[in-house]
Amino acid sequence: MEIQVLEILHQISVKRSDAVVVPYNVTKEELVSLFHVPESKIHVVNYGVDHTVYYPRPAVKRAARQVLYIGEVSRSKGRMLFSRLSILSRRVSAMRSC
Repeated sequence: MEIQVLEILHQISVKRSDAVVVPYNVTKEELVSLFHVPESKIHVVNYGVDHTVYYPRPAVKRAARQVLYIGEVSRSKGRMLFSRLSILSRRVSAMRSC
């Protein structure tokens, strides 16, 4: 029931908005197909980073590496996230021993 309420709230929010910004084309396609939102109302702005500002600086002392995940953790995402972190951890350990 909670999921149905959230879906209704999403639908109302999207329909009442003047514009909607989403990170992926697939999200735009879902909104168009599920909520019948006009494509012209949805704008895709992909995630990105300005590499002129954010780049490796060798002279900076590094702290232990950390991963920060910002987003919803559902059962499927949680399982995948922890499985990928486990793989990443093993690869980083293997690279350090080379």
